[in-house]
Amino acid sequence: MVAAEIAPWAKVGGLGDVIAALPSALCRQGAEVVLVLPRYLCLREPLMPVRALHRSPFRMAWGPYSSYNLRLFEARHPEGFQVLLVDCPPLFDRAGIYHAPGASYDYADSLVRWTALCRGALFGALLLGGEWDIVHAHDMHAALTLPLLREEHKASPLHHARAVLSVHNLAYQGIHPLASIEDIGISRSYAEPFGPYEFYGQFNMMKAGLLFADGIHTVSPTYAYEIVEEPAFGHGLQGVLWSRRHQVMGILNGIDADVWDPQSQPALPAVYNSEELDGKAVCRRALQEELGWSNDDKRPIFGMVTRLTAQKGLDLVAACVPMLIQQGARLAILGTGDPRLEASLRVLMERHPEHLQARFLFDQALAHRILAGSDLCLMPSLFEPCGLVQMYAMRYGTPPIVRRTGGLADTVEMFEPEHLTGTGFLFDEPEPNALASAIQKALLIWRKPNLWNELVKNAMKRDFSWDHIAHDYIRWYHELLTAVRP
Repeated sequence: MVAAEIAPWAKVGGLGDVIAALPSALCRQGAEVVLVLPRYLCLREPLMPVRALHRSPFRMAWGPYSSYNLRLFEARHPEGFQVLLVDCPPLFDRAGIYHAPGASYDYADSLVRWTALCRGALFGALLLGGEWDIVHAHDMHAALTLPLLREEHKASPLHHARAVLSVHNLAYQGIHPLASIEDIGISRSYAEPFGPYEFYGQFNMMKAGLLFADGIHTVSPTYAYEIVEEPAFGHGLQGVLWSRRHQVMGILNGIDADVWDPQSQPALPAVYNSEELDGKAVCRRALQEELGWSNDDKRPIFGMVTRLTAQKGLDLVAACVPMLIQQGARLAILGTGDPRLEASLRVLMERHPEHLQARFLFDQALAHRILAGSDLCLMPSLFEPCGLVQMYAMRYGTPPIVRRTGGLADTVEMFEPEHLTGTGFLFDEPEPNALASAIQKALLIWRKPNLWNELVKNAMKRDFSWDHIAHDYIRWYHELLTAVRP
C-alpha cells in the first residue's frame, strides 16, 4: 500500500484515518501488508526505523531533479504491520504535508514529491521480495505508482501484481503542466493528445492511475455510482470512469471502534454507553464550559468537525446561522482550511459568541470532546466520498444531519418516529432551505426525550468497525487475482 497520510501523526483528512486502520485490519484477516509512506519530519519519532533497507541512495528522476536521491527505511507501526519510509530530506523535511502551514496552495514541487514516493515504493517492494499480489495506491498522491509499475517494471517480478487505485476524493487529481512529466523521467511521447497522461493539455496524475489500474476502489457504494453515472461528480474524468466502470468497486470505509469508544476514550471528561448515557450529559456540560458558554440544558448544541472547504457545505451552514440563533441553538466548529471560510466564521463568532464558537486548528482530543458533547452533528456536504465524522458522531450518540450523497447516504438512515428506526436526518438539495428543514425536524425530535433516547441508542448500536470491511477488501483482492487482467 502506498499513501501520503497516516493518523495521528501525518493526518490532514479522512485518508489518514483509513491508512492507520486498514493495514492492521487486513493483517487480522491473514494478509501480509507493507505500507509505504514519505519519511516526513513528523514521522521520524513515532516510526523509528528498524533498519535501512538499502544502504546507498538511488536516483529519483532525471532532468532538473536528478540530484534528488532516495533512501528507504523499514519501520514497524505500533499495531505491528510493516512500514517502509521513503526518505528524501529536500522533499519531505517540511512543516506541512501538502503545503506550508497557513498556505492555500500545495508545494510547487508536489509532482516531484509524489513521484519520489511512488518510485521509492516500487523499489522497496522489489527489495522486500518482489512477488506481491497487489500494489494498492491511495489517491492521487500515490496514483503514479500504477503507470510506473506497468511501464518501468515490465521485466521485474512486480509486473505480475494487480494494480489497485483507491479514490478517496476525486476532486483532488494532481494536475500539472504537461511538460513537467519530463522532469520526473517520463517520456513526452506518453503525453500525446487523449493519451493516459494528457488531460485537456495538462498532466493528470489521477487519470493516469485510473487508466493503469486493474481495479478501482472508491470509499462507499453510492460514491462509486455517482462518479460513474452522474457527470456532476466526475470532476472532468467522467469519460474515463465510464470507460472503466466494470473495474469500479465501492467498499465503505470503517472506523477504529476502540479509538472512538465512549466507554474508554481518555479524551472525554466522562465515559458512557448506549444503556447508560449519564456520562454524555457530563461531556455536554464540560464542552460548554470549555467553549466559554454558560451551562444550559435547553439549548441544543450542534457540532462540526471538518475541513474548512466549500465541499463540506459550510456556506449552507452560514446561511442557517440566523435560524439556529432564533432556535436558541449553539454551534461548535473545529477545523482548518480555506482562509475565506475561516474569516467568515470569525465574523459570525464575533457577532454571536454565545451561539457560535469555532477553533481553527487540528486537535484530535477536542474533536472527541465536541462530538461527545454535542447533541447533533452537522455534515451537509455538497459531495462526500465516504465521510468518517458521521460515523464517529453516531458512535458517540450524536445523531448526524447529512445530505443524501456518497457515503453519507450509505451510513445514515432517516429516523422514523413511528417505527423508532433510523440513526439521523437526511436532506437532498444542496440549498440552505433544505438544510434548515432537516434541522427543524431534528429539533422536533430533540425536544421529545423519549424519542430522542431511542434515536441515540440506534445510532450508537451501528457497527462501522474495520474487521468486516477488511473482509470485503480481501474478497475483492481475490476476485482481481483470478480475473483476466483488463
